[in-house]
Amino acid sequence: MNPLLDFSGLPRFDAFKPEYVTPAVDELLAANRALIERLAAEPQAPGWDNFVAPLEDANEKLHRAWGLVGHLNAVMNSPELREVYNANLPKVTHYYTERGQHPGLFAKFRVLKASPEFAGLDRAQRAIVEHELRDFRLGGAELSANGKARFTEISEQLSALSSRFSDNLLDATNAFAHYVESEAGLAGLPVDIVQAAREAAQQDGHPGWKFTLHAPSYVPVMQYADDRSLRELMYRAYSTRAAELDHPEWDNSGLITDIVALRRELAQLLDFSSFAEYSLEPKMADSPQQVLTFLHEIAVRAKPFAERDFGELKAFARENLGLAELEAWDIDYASEKLRIAHYAYSDHEVKQYFPETSVLPGMFRLVETLYGLTIEPDSAAAWHPDVRFFSVRDRQRAPASREQGSRLRDATARESGAAPSSAGAASVSGVTSPEGARRRAEEGSPWGSDPVDAHRAGIDAPMAGSTVASPQVGPLLRVTPAPVPPSGGALVGQFYLDLYARPSKRGGAWMDDAISRRRTPNGIQPPVAYLNCNFAPPAGPADGEKHPALFTHDDVITLFHEFGHGLHHLLTRVEEAGVSGINGVEWDAVELPSQFMENFCWEWQVVEPMTSHAESGSRIPRALFDKMLAGKNFQSGMQTVRQLEFALFDLHLHYDYDARSGQSVLELLNDVRRQVAVIFPPAFNRFTHSFSHIFAGGYAAGYYSYKWAEVLSADAYSLFEERGTLDAATGERFRDEILAVGGTRPALESFVAFRGREPKIDALLRHHGMSPGAGPPAL
Repeated sequence: MNPLLDFSGLPRFDAFKPEYVTPAVDELLAANRALIERLAAEPQAPGWDNFVAPLEDANEKLHRAWGLVGHLNAVMNSPELREVYNANLPKVTHYYTERGQHPGLFAKFRVLKASPEFAGLDRAQRAIVEHELRDFRLGGAELSANGKARFTEISEQLSALSSRFSDNLLDATNAFAHYVESEAGLAGLPVDIVQAAREAAQQDGHPGWKFTLHAPSYVPVMQYADDRSLRELMYRAYSTRAAELDHPEWDNSGLITDIVALRRELAQLLDFSSFAEYSLEPKMADSPQQVLTFLHEIAVRAKPFAERDFGELKAFARENLGLAELEAWDIDYASEKLRIAHYAYSDHEVKQYFPETSVLPGMFRLVETLYGLTIEPDSAAAWHPDVRFFSVRDRQRAPASREQGSRLRDATARESGAAPSSAGAASVSGVTSPEGARRRAEEGSPWGSDPVDAHRAGIDAPMAGSTVASPQVGPLLRVTPAPVPPSGGALVGQFYLDLYARPSKRGGAWMDDAISRRRTPNGIQPPVAYLNCNFAPPAGPADGEKHPALFTHDDVITLFHEFGHGLHHLLTRVEEAGVSGINGVEWDAVELPSQFMENFCWEWQVVEPMTSHAESGSRIPRALFDKMLAGKNFQSGMQTVRQLEFALFDLHLHYDYDARSGQSVLELLNDVRRQVAVIFPPAFNRFTHSFSHIFAGGYAAGYYSYKWAEVLSADAYSLFEERGTLDAATGERFRDEILAVGGTRPALESFVAFRGREPKIDALLRHHGMSPGAGPPAL
């Protein structure tokens, strides 16, 4: 049996081969199309059981099969897999666009919404029907025949262009390698980074030390290398990837122009004046102008702090490092030196206290305490020997009944700004009509963080441009840890954990859903998640003994962030896949649970028990932690305006930018920088050409979501600050009102149910050290 068509349990990674993809996709698409035609032609009135449920079941099968392919394309890329993925991408895109315009389905959903049966559906079912109707409209179902044809054509073009953008960036990243021949050129670099570079060179059969543009190699060079010429070389290579300045075959310039123009045309087909207005239709935000006002209000607060941060950095670099002019390739290096001067600690010093073998159990203990869970090692087929598998069990609750699971409090579901379930042009693994592509919560569209461009705060998609060809995928591997007796509690969900960077894996960090929670004839189908990071792997056994991987504190925050996304997917109690977990949640609210988790990384009672020095085994000293805490908001002004720069550029590009005016995309970005930035990169910088999050991911006209959701997450966490960091009752309330409800109600209703009021910005400003009256840190 084709393993992609086996839905009886967990994904069969041990049986997967690229040649299975096309037959599975063709079979599923044919079956789904036949089902759609049969249901549309049925004479009886549409209801949940005879109409919606069969569609949901068919969608879930395609979601799981194509989602597995997309996942492997991100974590075990190979020439064979890339080829078959790109060959099937147009077919899946066409199917979702076609489904989103099907007149028979659209008519049946309208009949169901107007029927007496609709009022008798449970909350989750009503939400799915309402989301479907909204997404038919956004998918072009109300267009003329010519309009539908053009919408479909644009959707397929955008899908292909986005995939090519990502491939160009990937290839440009992987093409670069620099070998340092002299040990003197390594001055300042930590020992483990030097060792990793040496091992990489040896694997190539090359003398010296190898450095690449992958984050575990690139970031430490920019932060620690004393050799300024090395930093400049690496910065130039990184900031000009996929641009016209080198390798024209990978130039993304034309793709950017075409993508922006096609998105605008698609939105105008549906009578939206801009793609931004179209994009916001299913989100919390009401209008582009509201988002611009929100971003500029933060900018007014943040820019004075950013100017102070940068002025201090320039003065320090001039007076202490002999850098009369602070160049772009000096900023991370000088910042690390300034941090040490301010707070008398370095990232590398802190890293020694965070071995993986202490961090993971510590994170699990926190979650177990807050939510009454048990997290246990388990076994399952996987795609790489480094992957581990865990089961999450509920210590407190027996499995919910169908009535309990569907009730989920009291309010009647109303049409909301949530992302779709299986509706309209939603897609799998980044496949899509444009309307589906912009959603983070779509099937298989991963989430994560770019540790380079966004200071870890803002890219929830794999960092494109970080994969090299590997041997053909499959058959893959089975993860079998030491057996652990099950706790006996009800199974809540399961997750795969893939922590380390490797050549065949895209960079960044993200959570993706493998299986969504739903009720089937055999009972509840537990949710399953993929958690992917790109941390430095354990150092080689130079002393004959293998040591655990060491995490920076930023790595720890990234891990907590992604686990927050995972918990949102795993702790749902909704029994319809279309709105369970992350599905159906508004895009600008999905970062609430992930950013919420980051706060615990600054709590002594959480951090101290999960530390163990790499050599002595001792806990982190309170004095060192206090230094970290004092430096928590180090350069927070600079980091905030950097994120605002990304968000404003994205929104203006999709709202009021007009290429016909003669202004280039780069000129637009520079206009935004003049409004909010304090750092202006050199003219050769081509950040736009690697901004895959809006050109090859789901964040077009949605990058503001990070700051929007950060207001929610900071304010939600403030209740824990009031009642106790590890207060189980508050944890249970957060689980019940935020994590459990999925997309069954608007995110604002969920927030108010938890917090008791609408969100305020005060906690966000306080967490960033920008409250009124906050002054510069003492030197």
